[in-house]
Amino acid sequence: MTKLLIERLDALANRTGIPTVYNGLDEMNPRRRPMRWLPILSITLGAIGIAMTLFGAFLGEIVVILGFLPSGWMPMFGPVKPLGWSKTVDERDAQVRSSAYLATLPVILIASVALIVLLPWRTSVVLQGTDDFDRLLILIRMSISATFFILIVWNSVPTLYASLKWPAEDEGDLED
Repeated sequence: MTKLLIERLDALANRTGIPTVYNGLDEMNPRRRPMRWLPILSITLGAIGIAMTLFGAFLGEIVVILGFLPSGWMPMFGPVKPLGWSKTVDERDAQVRSSAYLATLPVILIASVALIVLLPWRTSVVLQGTDDFDRLLILIRMSISATFFILIVWNSVPTLYASLKWPAEDEGDLED
C-alpha cells in the first residue's frame, strides 16, 4: 500500500513525539463563530480607505490594508468555513457557505463596476497636466487599493451575511 506524500509527512511528524497544534485538524468538527462587528469594521475601513484613495489622500492605501488584515481571518474563524476545511462538514455548512457566497457576488459585481468606472475617471481628473508615467503610477496605486477592497468584500460579506442570517443556531452551538 503506497502512502501519499501528505500521509508520509504526517506519519513522520507523529513519530517525533512533539505534540502539534495541527495534528488531527481535519477530523475536528468546525466550530461556528458568528462575527458581526469585525466584518462591519473591515468593510468600513475598506470603504473609507478606497474613498481616500480615490480623492487623492496618500494614506488611503494604508487604511485599505488595515481593513484587509482582519478580513483575512474571517474565513478561518467565522461561520462560513473555507472549501475543503474539514472532513466533517455537513450539509448545513455547505448550504450556509453557498448561500453566503451567492449573496456576496452581487455586492462584488456592484463594487467592481463602480471601481472600474471611477478609477480611470479619477486618474484623468487628478492628473490632467502631468505626464503619462505619473498617471500610470497613480492608476496602479489606485488599482491595487481597489483589488484589496474587493478582497475585503469577498472575505467580509459572506461572514456578515451568515452571522446575521443564522444567529440563534450559531449561539446555541457555542454553548455546547
